[in-house]
Amino acid sequence: KGYLKLKKILIISLLILTYFSLNITYANNITTIAPLIKDVKDAVVSIKNIKSNSNTNTPISGSGFIISQEGYIVTNYHVIKDSKNIKVYLNSKIYDAQLIGYDHKIDIALLKINSDKLFSFVEFADSSKIEVGDYIVAIGNPYGLGDTVTTGIISALNRDINMTPYDNFIQLDAAINKGNSGGPTFNMEGKVIGVNTAIISPSGGNIGLAFSIPSNEVKKSIEDIKKYGYVKRSWIGVNLQALNENMLKAIDLTNYYGAVIITNISKDSPATKYDLRIGDIIIGINNKKINGVKDLIKIISKINVNELISLEIIRKNKKLEINLQTAQWPQIV
Repeated sequence: KGYLKLKKILIISLLILTYFSLNITYANNITTIAPLIKDVKDAVVSIKNIKSNSNTNTPISGSGFIISQEGYIVTNYHVIKDSKNIKVYLNSKIYDAQLIGYDHKIDIALLKINSDKLFSFVEFADSSKIEVGDYIVAIGNPYGLGDTVTTGIISALNRDINMTPYDNFIQLDAAINKGNSGGPTFNMEGKVIGVNTAIISPSGGNIGLAFSIPSNEVKKSIEDIKKYGYVKRSWIGVNLQALNENMLKAIDLTNYYGAVIITNISKDSPATKYDLRIGDIIIGINNKKINGVKDLIKIISKINVNELISLEIIRKNKKLEINLQTAQWPQIV
């Protein structure tokens, strides 16, 4: 019995060592990403935007990537904001492009190249499957230099940098600089996991803190823009304020950390129609507690427009349930 047990332990140990040895060998054999770059580089573009409200002809430079053979391009909204003339640079050729639509809430825009040519394009990956530590490749147009490739890893997920109410960034340590905005972040299969959008830097240059919008969020906005001309996003028409610990103590609601109070209600909104009131304290939605203003906004935005939701509120020390139907965010139409 003792011999068989020892033999079993030795076999298992050998299998584990073999597994790790194979993985180390595989990693060591990856000495270049050149094949990946060759597959995707013809779908990455440089963008120049001559702004309509500018007194000079100095263009704003950024990056983008082609997502269909017809020449549809994804970039950041801030790259093409207030555009008078959009130029796309690809393989030493210059094309005019038109703005199809945008989602300024998450800083995404959709362009189309004015050409009958069929273009190389890249596909989106499923960003719900990415993990911290995954290797990534970023391609863009830093400082107007043209196609530049940098590499790194995913440093963190679900980052909130207070850029938008919907912040859910992928944090990267790849070198991202001014001009990379709108460019793609690729996984090691050559699929887009995110759109490079922002950096944190005291000098304005790269310090290894870059942020990319997850591909699943980008896909949703782009599909809506192509289908409807705008992004479908639910709204109930309230302004909210977080309640800190001292406020919750003052109104004896310490069990509801993350609760928010309604400070204003928009006219002709679902909140007005279903009798929400200024001073109502929202503690939950659809039988789940909320965790602050941004959490509630994100939850509502992911609910289908015109869908019924249930809000748990406290009004004059009484707990109530308000059922209401969401509406399309009017600022996006």
